[in-house]
Formats: sequence, C-alpha cells, structure tokens
Amino acid sequence: EIAFFGGMTIVYKSSIDLFLYVVGSSYENELMLMSVLTCLFESLNHVLRKNVEKRWLLENMDGAFLVVDEIVDGG
Repeated sequence: EIAFFGGMTIVYKSSIDLFLYVVGSSYENELMLMSVLTCLFESLNHVLRKNVEKRWLLENMDGAFLVVDEIVDGG
C-alpha cells in the first residue's frame, strides 16, 4: 500500500496485528521504498521464524533492531 501525507511518501504492509511503515520524501521512488519494505518484512519473517506478529516482535526486539540497523544506511 502507498500513501502520500504531509509531503511524504509512505509505504506500508500489515501482518496480523503488526504494521510496518517505510517513509521517504515526496521525491523518493515508490518502488524503491516498497523494495526496502519488502526486505524489512522478509528479514523479520526469517528472524521471527515466520511469526511476524506483535508478540513475537516484542519478544525478539534485539533481532528486529539488528535487521533495521542493517537496512538503514548510517543507522
């Protein structure tokens, strides 16, 4: 899903009770933001052993922070 709000481009994905968002400027390529979101979701899917939901994410925050740190350049 793609949304535009306040001069920002927002792509998001939901899984059970968890919503993941990637936000970029209005000049960012939507396909590139979607690629980052897909990478984030697939990485969390792997780290959480296919249990991408709020409870498992909260119990494995160290792994989630590691995933985000690796995706974000300059973290």
